[in-house]
Amino acid sequence: MEQQLELTHQSVVREARISILLMKLIISLSVVTTVSTLIEISIYSAYSNEQLFLDLSYGEMIFILLRTYMNFLWIILNIMFIIMFLTWKHWTYKNLQIAKIQGLKHEPKWAACWYFIPIAGLIKPLIIMKEIWLATFYSQGDKEWKNNKTPSPIIIWWLTFIIGISLFTKSFFRNDETIASYKMDALYNLMAEPLLVVSGIYLIMIIRNITHTQETRLSRY
Repeated sequence: MEQQLELTHQSVVREARISILLMKLIISLSVVTTVSTLIEISIYSAYSNEQLFLDLSYGEMIFILLRTYMNFLWIILNIMFIIMFLTWKHWTYKNLQIAKIQGLKHEPKWAACWYFIPIAGLIKPLIIMKEIWLATFYSQGDKEWKNNKTPSPIIIWWLTFIIGISLFTKSFFRNDETIASYKMDALYNLMAEPLLVVSGIYLIMIIRNITHTQETRLSRY
C-alpha cells in the first residue's frame, strides 16, 4: 500500500503544480481582461444604444477585437486547466481509496466525470470535492469524518464559479449588432470576471491544502 500511495501521490503533486500554474495564468489574464472590459464599456458609452457596432472607429474595433482574442485565450487556458484539475481530482480520490478510508461513496473516474453530466454537474462536483476534503482532513479510519460540515472555501469556490461561468457564457449570446447589445455583453463579462478570479483563488487554496495534507496524513494509514 505504501508503494501505491507513493506513486499516486507523485501524480497528485505533479497535477497540482501544473493546475496551480495554469490557474495563476488564468487569474492574471482575467485581471487584464477586466481592465480592458472597462475600457470597452467606456467606448460604447460614447455612442447611442441604437447605433451599430460598425459605427465604431477603426481603432476602437481593433481594440475590441483584441479583447475578444483575450477571451479565446482565456478559454484555451481553462481547457488546459480543466484537464489537469480533473486528473488531479481523480488521483486525490484514488489516494483515499488506496489508504482504505472508510465511507467513500464514489469512484475516482466519477470524481472527474460528473462535471460533464447535465444538471448533476451543478451539484455532484461540489459533493465530491467536499468528500475529498473531509476524508483528507478528518478521516481516522472510520466514518465519523462524514459528519463534518462543508468547508466554507469549497462553498465559496463553487458558488462563485457557477455564477461567474453562467454570466460569462451568457455574454456569448448577443441579440443583435447594436451598441446596446455589445455593451450588455461587456457588462456580463465585467460581472463574471471578478467572480471567476475569486473562484480561482479559492481553488488554488483548496488544491494546495488537499495535496499537502494527503502527503502528510495518508502515509500514516
